[in-house]
Amino acid sequence: FPIFKNDKLKSIIIIYQANIYLWDFRSIKQVYKLERCRNVMHGAITQIDSGEIYFGEYGSERDVKVPVFCSSDYGLTWFKIYEFPAGTTKHIHNVQWDPYERKLWICSGDKDGECCILKADKHFDNIESIGDLSQKWRTCHFFFEPSFVVWGMDSPLEPCSIFRYDRNSEQLKELCKVSGPVWYGRRLSNKGYIVSTSVEPSLYPHDKRARIYFSKDLHNWVEVFSVKKDMWPYIFKFGSIF
Repeated sequence: FPIFKNDKLKSIIIIYQANIYLWDFRSIKQVYKLERCRNVMHGAITQIDSGEIYFGEYGSERDVKVPVFCSSDYGLTWFKIYEFPAGTTKHIHNVQWDPYERKLWICSGDKDGECCILKADKHFDNIESIGDLSQKWRTCHFFFEPSFVVWGMDSPLEPCSIFRYDRNSEQLKELCKVSGPVWYGRRLSNKGYIVSTSVEPSLYPHDKRARIYFSKDLHNWVEVFSVKKDMWPYIFKFGSIF
């Protein structure tokens, strides 16, 4: 993960086998060690405009505290800035910065009752929970706009959709159905937006293709690409596009 200071690339964070390393292009050193996982979810680290860096632990244990980590010195040292109480969630999918409300959005999963979406200031002094903890609120990525937030469901337990959350009314509206769990999203400069779905063991009928959906405006979505899951069983890897 690249770290910037004054809009210039300063260093790189590398996470490997639970160890967090900092590379300043001259030397590399270990600066921290994760407790209950060997990595975080791909693309789930964020640096906000004042420089702080955040990510959440992506472990497989339940009934344990699940931390959000922060570095306020460009990755040199790390500390737990928040912990989900034991039994409230399994792991953290993402931590993202909302530039309009100037808050961090934290999403987690996976079962009903564990699908938390929290909003917090950068110090986690004020924390707000939104949603009803159901699968509609289980996501891995947010698109922020001034009046709404868009995300795709990440659920193999129910048919998945892309949703829009209205900031004023706090209502959730379904925009479209998608073929499977949405893991990743990306804004393409001013060209539009894409999300990708995965192929994984599911409780509902679905095909065996991972798909990419595109939108120019975050309202209307169309499928633009798909690829068939390979022949290997799920013990190796789900079929996903990043």
